Amino acid sequence: MSKLGKEVTTSVAVDNMDDAFIVKDRMRFTKNKASSGLALLALVLDVFYFISLYSSDVGHAERGGYYYNIRIAVSLIYNLLFLLIVFLCSEGVKNYVRSYHYVLIVMGLFQFVRIFIMPWQALHFEVALEGGGTVMAMDNAQFIRVCIYLGVSGLCCVIAAIVGLSKCRTLENHQKAIEQLAGQA
Repeated sequence: MSKLGKEVTTSVAVDNMDDAFIVKDRMRFTKNKASSGLALLALVLDVFYFISLYSSDVGHAERGGYYYNIRIAVSLIYNLLFLLIVFLCSEGVKNYVRSYHYVLIVMGLFQFVRIFIMPWQALHFEVALEGGGTVMAMDNAQFIRVCIYLGVSGLCCVIAAIVGLSKCRTLENHQKAIEQLAGQA
């Protein structure tokens, strides 16, 4: 290989290395929008879940219906906490703060558990109607819809955390490499 060929090959390798370095270096100055966006999508899906769940009630208005009892109060409080915590996590993962990623994983797993609390129980509960007869507190179509909302919401939280942790690790390794280069100079 000629001297010119070696210089071109070396130059291309250095350019590729420089491109990778630049991409990693840009992470120090840009936000993690992918993870933040997924966390915000999880919020929207949770809103769809509780609108779908709370907008339908069966049973006697005098007795409060199926959903209007202490379970709905606890569920509403949890939804408010979920919205607050995941919003705060979306801001934390946007700035590559590692601890928020772990909180997002836990919140995502709780979304999967929630499928087996109120929706599962409502699907299998018969409510007596005022005129006689019974009806299920939740029909199959609504159950599938709320399961999709909760499942995808949980999946968004977990994926946001995994993507964010990967980017966080990449950024931390890059910053260590920069410190080592600065120490050598």
